[in-house]
Amino acid sequence: MAYVLFNLGYQPELIAKDMDELNLKNPRWKIWQDKKAGHMVEISDSDFVLVQTAVKDVSYDGTTVSLIDRPHIAYSQNAEELQASIDLIIKKIDYFLLKYTNTSFGTELTNYKNNLQSIDTSSITYPMNVSIEQYLLNQNKSILGCLQIV
Repeated sequence: MAYVLFNLGYQPELIAKDMDELNLKNPRWKIWQDKKAGHMVEISDSDFVLVQTAVKDVSYDGTTVSLIDRPHIAYSQNAEELQASIDLIIKKIDYFLLKYTNTSFGTELTNYKNNLQSIDTSSITYPMNVSIEQYLLNQNKSILGCLQIV
């Protein structure tokens, strides 16, 4: 089972692929379970991948978790735009590597960073109609979703 933490305004704050990841990133997750800081909900592993790869957005109304189709958009119009997006993700990863050095999540961050750096933006057909995460997953590379890097 995977998990989503929603704030009190029902906005997703964090996704975790399992309880180990949740405990590492937010050892105070029980305040979400107790609804003091928001709401913790379980989602299936397959739904987790859809959210992780930005194929679907996740919402919660206090009772029901829903996966919402994202509008069909071009994720990157050209190589420069894609590289700028990659650079932003790497900047976020570098920040969190300071916190998670010498942890299993630190290793996942490093692997994801290496996979991002290996993307040859000049060899991709534009506009790019999948997220960076989905592109890497299609290449059998390890990924992290934006709501995992917290």
